[in-house]
Amino acid sequence: MQSDKDFQIDVSRFTGKEKLDVQTSDKTTIYTYKMAGGKDLVLTRNASHVSEIKEGYFFKINGEKYIFVQWQPDDECAYGCCQDDYMLFKISDKVEGLLQSQYNCDV
Repeated sequence: MQSDKDFQIDVSRFTGKEKLDVQTSDKTTIYTYKMAGGKDLVLTRNASHVSEIKEGYFFKINGEKYIFVQWQPDDECAYGCCQDDYMLFKISDKVEGLLQSQYNCDV
């Protein structure tokens, strides 16, 4: 059985204005975040338009690393007019998109 002291969550916040390079292709947008120490962290989103990151959080739960991203609202209605758009990524050898939630959309 795991005790409370064995369960640990470490969290740090970032915004889209920090060290972020964005590239788009027909159906994918690739966000490269320049980490401290010179490492690149690459987030891939299946969308042909560029969504800016409003804010995000790096966090670690018992050694497993994740990123939670809140995207800027789609006020120009380029992709569903969603006012709330979130994604959860897992970091291992690569960055893998786990979940996406969009709501308050006008489609």
